[in-house]
Amino acid sequence: MTIYSLYQSFMSKKMQGRVLLCGHDLEMLKPFFDNKYLPEDFGGIVPTSNAQKITEKIKKASKQIEKDFEYLSKV
Repeated sequence: MTIYSLYQSFMSKKMQGRVLLCGHDLEMLKPFFDNKYLPEDFGGIVPTSNAQKITEKIKKASKQIEKDFEYLSKV
């Protein structure tokens, strides 16, 4: 929370309104996200296997993602 508080001081008001840090209190997500969008670990209905599928897709695409965003490391 301390690191987030420091980071938050550099964020615009608009960005501060878009970021929600819930820590261990996952109940804070429920007013913002319907259960159909939350993984089972967070009290939703999206199966854990869905996260595994997405992780595999990202791993397969990682080389291309790194190449596409390579310009950001040169800034």
